[in-house]
Amino acid sequence: MDGVISVRDQLILSSEPFVNAHWAQNIWKNPLILSIDSINDAAKKPKGIQRNWSLYSLMLHRRAKLIEEKLNSNKPRPMQFPTTFPIKGSGSWCLLDENTLLASSNCSSPFPNGQPAFIEDKKGPPNQAYLKLYEALTLAGKTPKAGEFCIDIGSSPGGWTWVIQKCGADVLSVDRSSLDKKISSLKGVSFEKRDAFSLLPKEFEKDGKKVDWLFSDVICYPEKLYNCLLYTSPSP
Repeated sequence: MDGVISVRDQLILSSEPFVNAHWAQNIWKNPLILSIDSINDAAKKPKGIQRNWSLYSLMLHRRAKLIEEKLNSNKPRPMQFPTTFPIKGSGSWCLLDENTLLASSNCSSPFPNGQPAFIEDKKGPPNQAYLKLYEALTLAGKTPKAGEFCIDIGSSPGGWTWVIQKCGADVLSVDRSSLDKKISSLKGVSFEKRDAFSLLPKEFEKDGKKVDWLFSDVICYPEKLYNCLLYTSPSP
């Protein structure tokens, strides 16, 4: 990649101007290099810029943790879904060496290091895939609601179908593999065992309903999913 200065785990440093890359988990928009001479100094300098900071620990983990404890008095709590989109996120920082701190007060994600933390449900969903949909709907700023009709393709064992049903919408779940029994028995959930890519546009209209949401967690090449969307999206 052009402009790459160094790669440090998931943190890629570049000399190029900021680009809003949607595939990036989090982008540090205004990184600053701060020289520090102590743990107290390392906590004081970012505080002079803003209050909320998230550590991305790359090295010197014990030292970084001590700085973090002085920098942040309150740890972020897991969010209850559904939740409103965070209006203001936190800055990100890391240690480059014992006396050098890299920090950005402006980041692309409102979540710490681009990683949302939700209160987990250990009993309802059949796997943890539901957390991906929690994140996507939170970022979208809207959720399915009662009276809406949704289709969930590539749905087995039913984590996303579970989220949609809990939001109050009816959902047609489509996959070659069956749903978990506790999901298929939920009110408002119907299931078709078939290849999601065999669906035809007219099949998206069930009992006079229009499709309000189309969800996909299908494992496939992006081009195949794109073509599926072109041919199965309902007419305006």
